Amino acid sequence: MAAYGVLTSDDSATPNLEVYESLLGAQGSQPIARVGWSYADELDLRKLRVAREKGRWKKGKAAGWDEAWKCLPFLESVGKGDLLFYRNLPAQGRFALVEVTGDYGYRKGKGDFRSYRPCKVLAESVKLSDPDLSGALRTRLKLQGRLYEIEETLARNFLHKLKSKGKSRKGKSKSDGNGNGNPPESKGAPGRGAAQLEQMKKRFSYVVGRGERNVNRFHLKYQLRLEEFLKAKGLAPMFEKDYIDVQFSLGSDHFIGEVKVTNWLSINEAFRIALGQILDYAHTRRTDKPGLVIFLDKNVDEKRRIDLATTLGIAVVVEHKKSDYVVLNPGVSESLASIFAPNSP
Repeated sequence: MAAYGVLTSDDSATPNLEVYESLLGAQGSQPIARVGWSYADELDLRKLRVAREKGRWKKGKAAGWDEAWKCLPFLESVGKGDLLFYRNLPAQGRFALVEVTGDYGYRKGKGDFRSYRPCKVLAESVKLSDPDLSGALRTRLKLQGRLYEIEETLARNFLHKLKSKGKSRKGKSKSDGNGNGNPPESKGAPGRGAAQLEQMKKRFSYVVGRGERNVNRFHLKYQLRLEEFLKAKGLAPMFEKDYIDVQFSLGSDHFIGEVKVTNWLSINEAFRIALGQILDYAHTRRTDKPGLVIFLDKNVDEKRRIDLATTLGIAVVVEHKKSDYVVLNPGVSESLASIFAPNSP
């Protein structure tokens, strides 16, 4: 077994959530581990190796071949059973750990991080400050190399601690007790019993394409509270159908909504991701031009983001307190403003 560190963004950059979702097998896809500088068909590492052997190498920064070549170990050295530590995923100061389960491949289409290997996730969101991390491994996980080797003994020791404690370490701290970095769930919360939570998990699990243990519990609880709220208003919401978080109708008006919580995202990151997703869903999964809603758990920091949503015809609804929802731009929809109290000027 060998181990490697993988860096998908600089420490100052936004975490690459697309790569993180690929690790988890989001949207029903096979879980895959990806590396960067593979944004063009010709940067397939197998093609680069052949070009080098035959003396057909393209030089110059514009070609990008020299930079892509730095990831050659992902093709020639990384193999089945090896460990990959993904830095700054799903957030700064955290990492995900995966085990490689298959051979090298190259994704079709556009975009970067097209070099990949099938994988399975061993730990999803571990803090660099985790006490089970040795000082030496913590130091290695702060290096800046795009793909670099980590001493096998350091990786084995950490993996042994994971297995011995029987934890999958999805952001779990010793004081949490229930994973994902969540505080213990209060007992006796009305309408949110274990059976209801399990039902929501089953509805949601196909989206992440893995076992239900990967579901963000903050997200689930938000959906459960929202479901209770909408039903109390006499509506019949649907959750997690066709990858859409929530769908409901107000008279003849139909709405789809995207829920984003901030247990590991900043509010601006949550807004930005939700904005892109809801627009994508509206144009690729629906033909009836529904009303669009973003549901957040915190106020958006800047007014210009609300102005952007308003321009795009997207309502922004924030849960100020548990089950107390406020629409920040009521002018987008009178019917929504009748359900969600407008924000006070």
